[in-house]
Amino acid sequence: MKRCAALLLCLLLCAGLFFGCEKQSAVPLRVGETAFSKGVFAYILNETMKGAPENAAREDVLASAARACAVYAALEEQLRTLSVKLPAEQKQQAAQRTRGLWQYFSAHYRALGMEKSDLTTVCTWEAAKQALALHLYGEGGKEEVSQKKLRTWFGETYAGYRGFSESLFKTNAKGESVPLSDAEKKELTAQLEALRLRAQNGETLDALYKEYSKAKGLLITTDMEVTELKKGDPTVNEAFFEKVRALKKDEIAVLENGSALVLLQRIDLLAKDTPYFDAAKDDVLLAKKLPAVEEALQTKAQTMDAQTDARLCAEIYERVKATRN
Repeated sequence: MKRCAALLLCLLLCAGLFFGCEKQSAVPLRVGETAFSKGVFAYILNETMKGAPENAAREDVLASAARACAVYAALEEQLRTLSVKLPAEQKQQAAQRTRGLWQYFSAHYRALGMEKSDLTTVCTWEAAKQALALHLYGEGGKEEVSQKKLRTWFGETYAGYRGFSESLFKTNAKGESVPLSDAEKKELTAQLEALRLRAQNGETLDALYKEYSKAKGLLITTDMEVTELKKGDPTVNEAFFEKVRALKKDEIAVLENGSALVLLQRIDLLAKDTPYFDAAKDDVLLAKKLPAVEEALQTKAQTMDAQTDARLCAEIYERVKATRN
């Protein structure tokens, strides 16, 4: 059935692209109740071209872009059916993302034929997908994920510690950054291991950090803060994350983190009266459940009727193609 539905959508799209409609619409594409402006269609067409082969036929690219639009139309239909309203937080996120992108790339977007309102529409759709996922799987949702499951996912995704690091690089006489010699690395490791043993014997890591810093001519008066590591974050060393996560609660260790050695104490981010889980649980839920929402929207999109304005689609295609060239 899915294959037949997909074929039907493709035939509907291609019919419009090749032959046009008897009544030309003011927009290049309509899917269900959703009309796509020239600027929005240009944006989605441009994104489609990024992943298309260089020699792809115009009709194939336009049909792929129309199928991508159908997913957004399915999203709007779901939002209407379930009476989902975009929360203020998500509206703000969409507005902020729009402002940031328009500030730096407005010339590019205008070259595609877009206005700022078109970009707002696209950014709002992305936020709306998150709102739909939270509506379905969040607290009180039809398919609510339990707090126990969320805490398990959080523990798999986040790890925390308190500690300080020392670089495994130094500056040579030429002002260049070079790795420590094996002897220098061994000496640094021994220093941090000595501090680790003292911490295990009851001295606080904060006191040891202040003492160590003072010996190096640095005046440290504040205690160390908790560092949160998120698995998959491009700024987080994956091997270091796994080593920290493998430590027991409050365990103290010296670990290598890329270009640094870190003396740290593992912190339980799920401990009672800590804010870390509550602050991240929506992100954890979305990471797990947003793909399921997107898959369901794609399935729904295959069953939706589409009407295209062949002339407008062709004009937008040529403009986007010229801009990309």
